[in-house]
Amino acid sequence: MRKLIAEIRNRTAQVRRKGRLFGRREDGSVAIEYVVLGPIYMMLLLGIFEIAAISMSMTSVRVGLDNVGRLVRTGQAQCVSDDDVKEIVCRNSIGTSCESSFSVERSVYSSGAGADAVSVNDWQSLNADDIVLITAGYDWPLMVPLLDPFLGRGQGSVPIQSAVVFKSETYANVTCN
Repeated sequence: MRKLIAEIRNRTAQVRRKGRLFGRREDGSVAIEYVVLGPIYMMLLLGIFEIAAISMSMTSVRVGLDNVGRLVRTGQAQCVSDDDVKEIVCRNSIGTSCESSFSVERSVYSSGAGADAVSVNDWQSLNADDIVLITAGYDWPLMVPLLDPFLGRGQGSVPIQSAVVFKSETYANVTCN
């Protein structure tokens, strides 16, 4: 009987030693951590890059609209069309998708304020002291779908929009063809 008890104690001690050694071993733990955490880190990194790209694109559209506003305001580009505005904004923009989804809208109001303002909506009839509103925008397609609930509208894209408002300066009117 004593032999049997001693044998059980030896076996139990061996199992405990092997269990402690197994618990201390770290072979393969890095691989398991990478498999579990790697995709999370990659999505986080891609999300940071995408947010930076969206921010740069927003700034680029704003700068492009400011350039158009300066040209129209000072009379350097009196005879511009919506396509011309789109081309100028796209030329000055970084990462902007200048496809058919890129929209440019403009409103021209004759002198007056509030309810007295009359919408002209024609580049050719732009006169000195007219109030001009130019808006441009497009939808940035998201590459990281996890950003959609935070940035998008649930459609897989983020709206990139900008506007510029100015009062045109006094300059000689030009007849546009």
